[in-house]
Order: sequence, then C-alpha cells, then structure tokens
Amino acid sequence: GWLERALNPGEGASMDVVRLEPAALSAADLRGVAAAVVPRPDLLRTEGWRDLAAFARRGGLVLLSPPEDAVVHGWLDAFETAWPVDWRIGRETQVLAEPVGLTVPRRISPLLGLLAGELEDLLRPVLLDRRLVVTPGERTDTILAAEDGTPWMIAAWAGAGAEGEGSGSDGDPGGLLVLLASAPM
Repeated sequence: GWLERALNPGEGASMDVVRLEPAALSAADLRGVAAAVVPRPDLLRTEGWRDLAAFARRGGLVLLSPPEDAVVHGWLDAFETAWPVDWRIGRETQVLAEPVGLTVPRRISPLLGLLAGELEDLLRPVLLDRRLVVTPGERTDTILAAEDGTPWMIAAWAGAGAEGEGSGSDGDPGGLLVLLASAPM
C-alpha cells in the first residue's frame, strides 16, 4: 500500500520495511527496529499497545494513523490506557462538507527541518475530507495543521507522562509518539 511505497520507494532505498500483523505484535517484533508505523491501530491487542508504549519509552518512534474507513474509533480507549498523553481525541470521524488542505505552519517543527524548503510544494496537493478532531495538550508539538487551524499531525515525547516526567530517572524524554488525524490516502 501507500505506506510501503513511501518508506521503501524502490531499489537502493536505505530502509528495510518489515510488515507485521498488528493483532500479533509483540515486544520481540520491535527489537532492533527504530520506528513503528501503525496504520491499523484498531487491530492491536492490549499487549500490543503495552509493547508499543514500552518501545517508545525506550527511544523508538511510533506513528499512529486512524484506519481509513472507520467511523467510530474504539481503539482510542486502549490508546489512552497505554499512553499517558494529555490529548483529547474525538471518537467519531468528522466528515467535512468541503475538503481542506494542509498548511505550512508559522513555526516549522524541528521534526520537519529537512523538508522545510519543500514543505509548501509537498503539502499543496493534500486535501482532507475526513479527520479525527484532536486537541493537543501542553507538551505536544503540532507539526502540521489543516487550513482551518485544526491540528492534523501532532507529536509528544513518549517518556513525558501527564505530569511531564521523563521515563528515566534522568528525565529522558524517551522516543516520539506521532498521531495523524486522518489516514493518508
């Protein structure tokens, strides 16, 4: 699908993409992996959520995207149990009467630093016709937003709990948790 093509565009790509079954995800699957992209969080079991959260607290990157065709997102209950972030996320997909685009933020997140010069061109063709309504917390970086100002891509350090404490005794922020408000198509 789109995800594998984006991460592994062809011969000579510098990344190995491993497809895992979300319902069977385990801590062993995440050993030696730098990032986990989860386009079907609705298929994760409780243990999978626990293992993903531990992976991120140890420094891994986790990118979550809601399932493409879901209307109600029951998986968010398991997500909120596993991740102590102060985000409010609507449980139902908001279908937009008119599609909206994504905009280049006034303050470009350091996470997009390498793309800063090309960001406007990259975002121009992107239109959203559905999304989760996301209200980020205080320790959250809004990386990209829709033209109407609604956050679309947000991120928080995985070790930062509700009180902002790191995962380790030295305040290590852990890895990064990134959420997209809609599935890329």
